[in-house]
Amino acid sequence: MLQLKTMDLVVAVREPQIVTRILIDKYNDDSVWGELFDKVIAISNRHDVPVRKPRLYPFVDHLVSEISKRLIVPECRFKADVLFHLE
Repeated sequence: MLQLKTMDLVVAVREPQIVTRILIDKYNDDSVWGELFDKVIAISNRHDVPVRKPRLYPFVDHLVSEISKRLIVPECRFKADVLFHLE
């Protein structure tokens, strides 16, 4: 989506902002993690896979950080690019 030549980059920045907001809200909600971990335990028990300490927190931190760094922080550059390419 972001690689389309017709993509409005300023509009495209809104999508990762929404995604990171949802991820952060879920990240801060202990009930979400509890339900998710219960599902992990159920699936792992079904397949005789040992359950280890959840490692989702570092993954979500990394995901939010990368989305922000690559797509949200450069928003000003995207706006400047639009100004230079006005017809």
